[in-house]
Amino acid sequence: MADFDLGLVWFRRDLRTADNAALYHALTRCRRVLCAFVFDRDILAPLDKKDRRVAFIHASATELDRALREAGGTLIVRHGHPVHDIPALARECGVNAVFANRDYEPSAKERDDAVAKTLASHDIAFFSFKDQAVFDHDEVMTGADKPYTVFTPYKRKWLETLTPDALKPYASDDHLNALAKPPSGVKHAIPSLAELGFADAHAPAFPAGTSGAYELIDDFRDRMTDYDHAREFPAKKGPSYLGVHLRHGTVSIRALARLANDAQRHGDKGAQTWLGELIWREFYFSVLHHFPHVGVPGDHRAFKQEYDRIAWET
Repeated sequence: MADFDLGLVWFRRDLRTADNAALYHALTRCRRVLCAFVFDRDILAPLDKKDRRVAFIHASATELDRALREAGGTLIVRHGHPVHDIPALARECGVNAVFANRDYEPSAKERDDAVAKTLASHDIAFFSFKDQAVFDHDEVMTGADKPYTVFTPYKRKWLETLTPDALKPYASDDHLNALAKPPSGVKHAIPSLAELGFADAHAPAFPAGTSGAYELIDDFRDRMTDYDHAREFPAKKGPSYLGVHLRHGTVSIRALARLANDAQRHGDKGAQTWLGELIWREFYFSVLHHFPHVGVPGDHRAFKQEYDRIAWET
């Protein structure tokens, strides 16, 4: 028996149906599931009107909507402020619970806390899940249960902590039959780039969506063995070019870590280097959680407090 009648998955940096923690938990705990995404005005406002990142997000959201429609659902899209729009949408649709994947930046955490508080005032549950990282901020700690402040020992502990279960994908695609359409009268169309205030014809720099991610993965798979040295030369096709896909979650970190880990276990030095960079990303998430001031614009405090006493000459 389902825990909730109607759930809402709030997509953010996880624009995919496959191996998606929040989507999986919603689909397996709710009788029916709606899906939503908000183009945040506060994030978009300062950007150049030809910013290719916006074109990438728009194309990825469009592909996600297409996948949801094929499974019987749709992507409800808003252009506004998530702090207001998500609770309002949840109430408009009669949602019992909202599901989202955890974000790590200070401003995003404040946003989620505000959304959760508003939802709670209307007796709507809010659940967040680890999805952007293989290990969360409290899962890779020193022997004294303190956060790491140096990458190399963090990486060593990360690798020691890694198990096959940590990289196991969520079977979200196996439960898409629970997807539902919004009630009649609820607007859900994706605004065009022009309606968002951006150049309509400006194409993304890289292929977008999950299909674009796997196009790049297939290309990188054969080049990964040379990654440790090819990445240093701009004239060579060395990088994976998957950074923007990880940033917006068109592919899961678990899928990429499995690819790198399987190759590095067989002595592939390129894969070892690439896995190290994926681990560095999680080290940064840990730093953001334990030392949130490093992610606050205008906060000039040093990462390590003792360095604040240094008098710098300028």
